[in-house]
Amino acid sequence: MEQESSGGFPTVLIAELDGVSPALANSLRTAGYNILEAPDWASAVNFIRTHSRPIHVLLTNVNRNGADAAELLKFRPALHILFISQTPIGIRTEALDPASALTTVKELLRSRHARHHRHG
Repeated sequence: MEQESSGGFPTVLIAELDGVSPALANSLRTAGYNILEAPDWASAVNFIRTHSRPIHVLLTNVNRNGADAAELLKFRPALHILFISQTPIGIRTEALDPASALTTVKELLRSRHARHHRHG
């Protein structure tokens, strides 16, 4: 697990994922991540702009405008943004699997860590 330079674990902000958020947050907490939850976009933007500690990953609804999310990178250039669908797409019929989301978050952070060490 990648750690923040301050010695803590990575922080994940979960925004606008009603119904999925509790299971997803629990799965990530169990794996050691710090979790912030925002019930709406305004709350998520407030976290991004004012939270005093690093936020490593934003998990948000795929219906969120990508330009809105990209705007947040002005405040946190290293932020990974992962868009999640809460409804089945294509032939997949199962609901969001928190374990899959956890794996994706780990991969994002691992790739960031590897890039940082190659270029840092």
